[in-house]
Amino acid sequence: MEFRVLGPLEVIDDDRSPIVLSGAKERTLLAALLVSPGEVVSSDRLIDIVWSEDLPTNPLNALQARMSALRRSLGGSDVIVTQAPGYRLAVGSDDVDAGRFERLLGEARNAAGRHSPSAVDLYDQALSLWRGDPYADFAYQDFFRPEISRLEETRLDARAERIEVMLEAGRHAEILGELEALVVKHPLRERFWGQLMTALYRGGRQAEALRAFREASRILGEELGIEPSPELRQLEEAILTQDAALSMSIEAVKGPHHNLPARWSKASAWSWFASGLVKSPRHAYSTTFIASNLMTRTRSRPSLTERDVPVCAIQGSACYRPYQVIRTNRPGLRPRARRPLTAIRPVR
Repeated sequence: MEFRVLGPLEVIDDDRSPIVLSGAKERTLLAALLVSPGEVVSSDRLIDIVWSEDLPTNPLNALQARMSALRRSLGGSDVIVTQAPGYRLAVGSDDVDAGRFERLLGEARNAAGRHSPSAVDLYDQALSLWRGDPYADFAYQDFFRPEISRLEETRLDARAERIEVMLEAGRHAEILGELEALVVKHPLRERFWGQLMTALYRGGRQAEALRAFREASRILGEELGIEPSPELRQLEEAILTQDAALSMSIEAVKGPHHNLPARWSKASAWSWFASGLVKSPRHAYSTTFIASNLMTRTRSRPSLTERDVPVCAIQGSACYRPYQVIRTNRPGLRPRARRPLTAIRPVR
């Protein structure tokens, strides 16, 4: 059985068919138990949530009657457990869409921290569970407001984090429409303004990026009487001066940081050092680039030598700039030759 609270309350049975709950009070009871699935909610608390000041003659009996009706609506299942001092919904976190959302969000954050390509897909899976405002049927009841606020805040954080990952991947064009809608709906959230400015600038729309900053500054001044944060002002300055770091960061992430599996990068740096291709492992790891056509037969070798590896060690200040060959064992590439950078990624 599946319970959905990221929108209007819904219950789906094992056959993927919706379950119709018997009445408004039963729906309220179920929603109250779903706020803390697996935890006991006291009878007194449930009575206050359902009836507030309009108490029936015998509140406890009325609560028991409503609970019996709710159990019947759920097919007489044992998901609602009577446990002193009240009742408990005996379901796992994955049986509730809010629990699945938070699990997928945690996985997405872990993937983003590892710079995994799966991060955006995991964020999309988490956000796709939302059908509207959380606990939409109960937005005006005091008991649900803290949980509604918490879930809405978590959702906005997830959207901002997903956008950040897409910006880092150079996919700014794909998120412009979403960001423009977000700053209209949440005009006081500076993070969305900063992301919009960055996406516009990287799309070659510097004037519009600066216009977005002025609009954010105006709204913050009129609504809150404050100036934009130092971070947003620094971003404006970077756009005004066309700071290379603002553009270069996306160039470096359009592909993998190197042309080898991740386990190769640091080991290769030490191998080049051992074979005399570079002066130090640190130098190799931070500023040396490797050509893409490394012999596959060397992958199982514990130690690589200049003879075994047809590569050139080169040095360059950034991607897409001319590089300088330091030493090579491949015919046709002479030391100190100036060549355009092609099919090469930095080792970091």
